[in-house]
Amino acid sequence: MTNTQQGQSAPKTESSELDGTGKTVFDGIYTAPDPRPYCETMQALDYAIPKHAQPMFSELFQNYREQSGKQSVRVLDLGSSYGINAALLQFDLELPELFQRYTSPEAQALSTIELMQRDRDDYSNQPAQQTVDMVGFDISAPALQYAQDVGLIVDAVQANLETDEVTTAQSEQLRNINCIISSGCIGYVTTITLEKIIDACAPYLPWMGHCVLRMFSLQQLTTLLQARGYEVEISPELVPQRRFASSEEQEQVVSRLFEMGIDPTGFEDQGWLYAWLITAKPTTLEPDYTMTN
Repeated sequence: MTNTQQGQSAPKTESSELDGTGKTVFDGIYTAPDPRPYCETMQALDYAIPKHAQPMFSELFQNYREQSGKQSVRVLDLGSSYGINAALLQFDLELPELFQRYTSPEAQALSTIELMQRDRDDYSNQPAQQTVDMVGFDISAPALQYAQDVGLIVDAVQANLETDEVTTAQSEQLRNINCIISSGCIGYVTTITLEKIIDACAPYLPWMGHCVLRMFSLQQLTTLLQARGYEVEISPELVPQRRFASSEEQEQVVSRLFEMGIDPTGFEDQGWLYAWLITAKPTTLEPDYTMTN
């Protein structure tokens, strides 16, 4: 029996390792059997981007409903991990409240099975704030499994399409997607993955909303989307993702931004990672869009 199963969450990840982009590596918090290590680490860094992305995502879904005539929207959440976006978009929860659900002494005292049962009961008894069918997409099987077991997502696509091809089963999962969202994974998930997903959704083009850290170039993303029939809009507003985990991380990211010709003054130089908000909608709709998509 693991410590987590005995009622102790896995230890909080304290990572000073930087990846090739200059960002801190947090791989360990995505492979635990429940969200506690993830929430402990992100709460300590004032992780905030999901709450800033919520209005953009909700507006995207509403615009899709109005143009398609559909009330229920099937949404693919790229880099979904334990279903944070799914919880915030479906239920009357704020991000600090969601973190508290997993970092409180009461939550720490539960086994993973007890925590899962608590979440399953709580989410099933809460009225949904909007009609969305959330599909998780991630490379982490444990994170997807937890989100699906507690009812935050209706389906899970566990894949690394940066290196692998879309399987027949995954193609079936992706073919009915109406909207695609992401709140920070673009840059690690590149246009390689996105293009494979677009192909799997053909002949329909899912509407998209992405938060992209400024340290990652937008050129490849916008070029791909425009070439595939999308109108791309980049909000003039920048939103904070989280505080830097170390001075080394900040130095690396600020240096990278200068090399890209981006001035970090007033933003990253103040201690936070910042992101663009991007929406992409098809320039044309299929004639039978409202009937078959």
